[in-house]
Amino acid sequence: MKVWALRVAVATVVAASWAEICHADEFDAPASYYNGAVYNASAADPAADLKAKLHDIVTANFRPISYGQVDNAIPVLDRNLSSPTQIYLIYDDSRGSVAATSNVWNKEHIWAASLLRPAGSNSTPTHYSDLFNLRPANSGVNSNRGNRNFGGFSNTHTTSTTGQYSPGQFDRGDVARTMFYMTTRYSPISSSNATSLKLVNTDMQSEDSGSYQHGDLKDLLVYHYADLPDQFERRRNQLIYTGNVINGTNYSQNNRNPYIDHPEYVWAVFGDGANDSQIKLTNGTTTSAGGTSRSIEFTPVIVGGTIGTLSSNVGLNKTGADPTTYSVAAGGAATSGTNGIYNAFVAGASTADKSVTVGLNATAQTVGRTTGTVTVNNTDITNQGVGTGNADGDDVVTLGISVLDHAEPSFAGGGDLNALTIDFGDITLGQAATDTFDVWNVFAQLRAGLDLDSFAATGDTAFFGTDLAAFTNLLPNGKESFDAFFNARALGDFTATYTLNLSDADLSGATNLGPLTLTLTGTTVVPEPVMLSIAATAGLMMLRRRRMA
Repeated sequence: MKVWALRVAVATVVAASWAEICHADEFDAPASYYNGAVYNASAADPAADLKAKLHDIVTANFRPISYGQVDNAIPVLDRNLSSPTQIYLIYDDSRGSVAATSNVWNKEHIWAASLLRPAGSNSTPTHYSDLFNLRPANSGVNSNRGNRNFGGFSNTHTTSTTGQYSPGQFDRGDVARTMFYMTTRYSPISSSNATSLKLVNTDMQSEDSGSYQHGDLKDLLVYHYADLPDQFERRRNQLIYTGNVINGTNYSQNNRNPYIDHPEYVWAVFGDGANDSQIKLTNGTTTSAGGTSRSIEFTPVIVGGTIGTLSSNVGLNKTGADPTTYSVAAGGAATSGTNGIYNAFVAGASTADKSVTVGLNATAQTVGRTTGTVTVNNTDITNQGVGTGNADGDDVVTLGISVLDHAEPSFAGGGDLNALTIDFGDITLGQAATDTFDVWNVFAQLRAGLDLDSFAATGDTAFFGTDLAAFTNLLPNGKESFDAFFNARALGDFTATYTLNLSDADLSGATNLGPLTLTLTGTTVVPEPVMLSIAATAGLMMLRRRRMA
């Protein structure tokens, strides 16, 4: 990622299908601008066919300006928006800017001026003054670059021992896309004032059969994928197309660089036309040819609780030797730290894995579910068979969180029964009785688990007992079963009350719930033979009294 003050990642909304992509900012091309730029794999030369279509698009309605007018256009095109009176210089390793009125800079032809013959004049609009090819540069740096081919991978602008010029890490992608544009715009060409431009896999410059050639294509491809367009470059692209009006004079060319708007075109035109890349989610489950999925379920909360930051890092990896671009789009309530179409894996079968921070926007105000998806789409427009390139299935992360209602304790599964009485009835002295009861968490689709934290007993507790024990996270429609006991150790009527203290399971928003009350009653009676003996004794005593009377 570039680090200019202005150069920040651009968030765009991307549909799953490239045919339906809808960008969402001021730097987008008009929806119809690239109509007709369709890759035809059945063409005799698909790369040349697409390049010719793009040539026609960027040439139609092209409005050239003169070389002298470029001096007025650059202060707007290359402006440092944090310091509007200053401009950024290309090949500047420190990403500093200088005053637009400074005499330390001059105009650098990225496609070398010596390979743009015939040279243009200050007053004549030609290919020599194409705004895409001209950038402000420190005059000394401009001189050092000369007309060398680009190549090498130094992080600073430098000339290699083989004579190639490395533009440095911050400008390499801009340079590559300028070179791609120039050879597309001016090759083939029928105008009498320009010569066809060609990119080749060589470190040598030459004029070959009327075509000026520049290199090194293989390194320019690496530059492109290592440094995709950012906001500065996209803004510049838009202003060259339209809107660069200064003091009533229009300094726009009315055309665009297709490789800035559509970085996925590069491999189809300048690569081998058979992209073998496949992008996968780390630890994902295969869903289709090349497609993977992962589900992330965040810890639920109880309504009214606190939802913290809901985020997780999801790894991406690429197989295949070819580079590729990819889009990341968040849907529903999902969020993604990486968004839009300007993402890429560089070439190589073993490239560094990438990571996407995904998350959810959710609140705990009402009971319900919050869900979303983050979709990663391999956006190359060529393939090397099923599951590669544009035939690579989407990779989808599904995210969710539940906001739960409070638990609902009850002695009955089908309703809200907060008090229960178990009457053991008459129990013979010296005997014991047992009965059972259940504690439920009444069913609801989104309900918290139930905890029994403690219980307290009052009354004739010496005659009653229970195997009540604390439990945690009793799920909705779940129950815990217990026994209750009555020990008839003395004659009389007895009652004991058990108060069950319950709460929600241990989640954010958990609270103590209304208690359940269990009442146990029973009566101890003497054995039946004893009762008959007492009755007989009482009868004899009554008979004797009558006789004595």
